[in-house]
Amino acid sequence: MLPALAGQGLALASGFVQANTAAARASGGTVTIDTPVLVLAGEHDEKFTSIGQRLAAELPQGQFRSVPGAGHATHLEGPNRTATLVTSWLNS
Repeated sequence: MLPALAGQGLALASGFVQANTAAARASGGTVTIDTPVLVLAGEHDEKFTSIGQRLAAELPQGQFRSVPGAGHATHLEGPNRTATLVTSWLNS
């Protein structure tokens, strides 16, 4: 990833999905990302919780989960909680 884009993955993904979803709908098509997607954000990260919820809602099989007690760096601030959410999602 380019250094200037580091830390912007969720925002970029959200923008990509929203742009492609809008383009597909405008042309009478449908959203083509039909793979289960888990979107995580820390419960104290208001910006990325909002982006993540919108991203998950735009995906046919998108699911949003909030990592309790975590801010932006969920994997560092709540590694066990993050792993539990991911593991539970993978097993579902």
